[in-house]
Amino acid sequence: SQSDSEAIADARATLSGLDPDVLELVNSDANSMFAWFKAGPLLDNKAAKVHILDGSIFGQPGMMRMNIALPVSVVQDAVNRLNANKKKV
Repeated sequence: SQSDSEAIADARATLSGLDPDVLELVNSDANSMFAWFKAGPLLDNKAAKVHILDGSIFGQPGMMRMNIALPVSVVQDAVNRLNANKKKV
């Protein structure tokens, strides 16, 4: 059985599949249940139906925060939907 910290690490690794023009993962030494990102110019999380919090409510303007304490399959689905639902420019 996988430990919680191993599951979080796997979920975090899954985020490497994100297009940085959508969300750019900010690397963290902490194995936290939250991932921090810089929003890319093509981010349309509403169209992707992925809930991401604006970092300004946590004192981190210009950043986005996502809970990744989820099964890897759910995180992978979010990555797929974010990459498939880019803003049209």
